[in-house]
Amino acid sequence: MCITPRPMCQSNKEEGPTLVYLQPAKALEFSEGCAVRVTPQSSLHSVLNGQEDAYDLHHFASASFAVKKSCNAVYVTRTTITVVVGKLDNAEHLKRKHGLDPLCTDAEIIHFLNNTFRFNFLPSLRGKFSLIVYNQNADQVFAATDTACSFDLLQGQDSTGGLLVTDYNLGPNYQLSTIPGASFIFGKYRGRNIHKYASTETELVATAREAHAAAERALEGSGVSSSAYPDKLNLRSFTSTTFSAKGTADKARSWRRVESTCYDMCKSPESPLCVGSVFDMPYSTKASEKYSGRADSSSSWRIKA
Repeated sequence: MCITPRPMCQSNKEEGPTLVYLQPAKALEFSEGCAVRVTPQSSLHSVLNGQEDAYDLHHFASASFAVKKSCNAVYVTRTTITVVVGKLDNAEHLKRKHGLDPLCTDAEIIHFLNNTFRFNFLPSLRGKFSLIVYNQNADQVFAATDTACSFDLLQGQDSTGGLLVTDYNLGPNYQLSTIPGASFIFGKYRGRNIHKYASTETELVATAREAHAAAERALEGSGVSSSAYPDKLNLRSFTSTTFSAKGTADKARSWRRVESTCYDMCKSPESPLCVGSVFDMPYSTKASEKYSGRADSSSSWRIKA
């Protein structure tokens, strides 16, 4: 159920961090002469330096959140938390488009869009904002900035090597770097990487038009016509994004294409590409030999004693 909207959450560098997310790695610390395991609560206490009274604290099994009490764009469920710093300029449009309650906050809108569309909703957002979402079931965090990076959002490591996300530079004791505009991180403390927003259809059309114009200029005077006009291309199928631990591969720019390979074309012995192999071996019509790679003992390279 949506709650009544209140003033947006703003970042104030003079007052310390507005939000802190911590997911410590497995480590030990010494307390009163005893070695104890580092917990999200103890790590958060160390980062806040005893200023917990100014924050709403949210603790999960492997991560902890601290959000300034003045920050109202927060949505919490039993297993997730969503925080938005700044404001979505197209919040009303998104509510109408997706049939959301008119009283939904920006954080609730992000919660819904993230659950429904994963990361592909990011290019549809307008405004000055940064956001962070943590899902306890997946044990992963998702943090993003707007295209202009209007609000600082830093990510890096705490003293244990775990993941730390905040909007405030905590000093030289923490290895933090800014998440660039139109970018996000997703994952755990050892699997996170910076990803770019997925390309929108408008951006892809613009890129295709530029490529088309370049081809026209290159072929000018050669008597050879260029390819079809970009508007006729089926660009919609290329606007999704593939995510992995190594980063984001935009399908429109990826080297990985789903096309027929020579192997696919060689499934029939009548194919012109299959007149024997490069090793001059006969083409096999037996499925068991073709797919499992059985070798005839008489022609095998493995010589029996």
